[in-house]
This record gives sequence, structure tokens and C-alpha cells, in this order.
Amino acid sequence: MNTYLYEKCFLTPDMISFSPVWSEGKRYNSDTTRDNSMNNLQANEEKNYLSFKSTLKIRYAIRLLTQIAKIQTCPNLNGKGSFNFYLNMITLTLPAPQGSITDKEVKKYCLDRFLTMIRRRKGCSHYVWRAESQSNGNIHFHIITNTYIHYEEVQKFWNTVLYSTPFMQYFYSKFNHYNPPTTHIKSLRNKEKAIDYIVKYVKKEKEGYRMIEGRKYGCSQSLSHSNRLNFECVDDFQRLPYDISVIFQDRFQYGKSAKYTLMSMEKDNKRIPKHLKEKYNNWLSEIRDSN
Repeated sequence: MNTYLYEKCFLTPDMISFSPVWSEGKRYNSDTTRDNSMNNLQANEEKNYLSFKSTLKIRYAIRLLTQIAKIQTCPNLNGKGSFNFYLNMITLTLPAPQGSITDKEVKKYCLDRFLTMIRRRKGCSHYVWRAESQSNGNIHFHIITNTYIHYEEVQKFWNTVLYSTPFMQYFYSKFNHYNPPTTHIKSLRNKEKAIDYIVKYVKKEKEGYRMIEGRKYGCSQSLSHSNRLNFECVDDFQRLPYDISVIFQDRFQYGKSAKYTLMSMEKDNKRIPKHLKEKYNNWLSEIRDSN
């Protein structure tokens, strides 16, 4: 007999949901689910935009990044004064026509190596990236991170990665140097404005531009949707589903297999039970300290 055991809680910066746990589990039609996923993936590739599910995942990664990021005071390179740093958006471009080199090759041999370089040299453990095509047909990338990297270092790292590629050799043949202006950085110092700006930017669709081959976005493992906070509502958290349904009764809804409510761990801070806030903050600390 399949009996009800308890509720399992899933918590994100924007939502809390509860799913029932049964003694014999819940069965799904894996073949149908897989077929639907493949059909959706093919449709989204043909239309060159992020699916609803992908949009939710990238929004989750961005919201989580804004939660673990802290405003830092960074000294100016000239040693005079300092400035506040919160997040930055790094743009990486190619210094030559992409030609026959595929998007997958650029991501594998350029983007992946750049991400590895800033992880190892600058301790950049938390980031979200988005790939887009430019009007000239080239692929380019936007990377959002909470690690401060001076713009000269960013350009040095990216051009170092590009040095052994045909892109840099093409540029050198025309301009006789290996330091093309391939990067741009936008500093996001206001927390609330940063969230709105980033979410709108990565979700924007460009009509008339060519499709990106393969993945259009990604993030560090620390910000992955699979890394979300979940726990069993037992012991001290046994009453949590009921408490949340009462506190947020105006937003509490029932989905196909779960009960959920839209909320903000920041804006609704005063209404959220103390023991839940403590668990959430401890989880953020673990992510922030992960490498």
C-alpha cells in the first residue's frame, strides 16, 4: 500500500514548494517524458530562443548569484581611493570573422579555457554565461560573476586564450600586434538594479540573427538548479508546510504534484519563519564558500 510519509521542501530565492513523499514513490512514464523533452529541445533550437524551462534555470542561477554576492570595497590600481563592487558583466568577442569554425569549437577551445583560467587565477567560482550571435555572424559571450577582475586582466586572459587560434593570427596579419580590444566590462553596483538588468539582458531575443549551435547558456556547478536547497519536513520542520500556507495564503497555490508559493527571501524576510531563514542562510554560506 502506497502511504503518505511527509512533505519534502524545495527552497529557492523566489519560491518555496512542497512535494509529498510516498512509501512506494511515484511512478512516471520515462519514455513519454524523454520524448517530450527531445521534441521541446528541437523546437527551441529551430526557433533560437531559450525555452521556458531554460529561462527558469538561468533566472534561478542569476538570482542565486545575487544572493551570495556581497558588496566589496576594492582599491583603485593607482593606490588612490577605492570603489564598491557587487557584480560585473564581462563580454567576450572574437577579433576576426568566425568563418567555418563552429560555435561548439569556440565554446570548447576558447570559452571553457577562459573560465578555467579565471577560476584558477582569480578564484572565480560563481558565474553565469550566455552565448549570442552578433550582427556580423560571430558568436560572443556574456559572463556575470561576483569576482572582481580588472578589465586589463580580463582582456589579457581572453587574448591569451585566443593567441593559438586562427582568430588571433588573422588579427595579427592585419594590425601587427596581439592585443585586440576583444572584451568589455559593465560594473553592476546596485543590487536591485543589477537583478532586473541581468535577467532582462540574458532573456532578450534577437530577431534576424543566426542560431547558436549547441548550448546557449551555462553556469558554475555552485549555481546549478540541481544544487537547490531541499530537505524533509520532519522534526522541527514538520509544521512548515502548514505555517507557510497560512503566512502566504494569498500566494499559496497547488500545482500538478506540489504546493508552492511565490515569495522573496529578501522582500518577505520578516514574514518567513526564523528557523527557515537560518537554514537558508547557512545554505547560502556553504555555496559562497565552495570552490
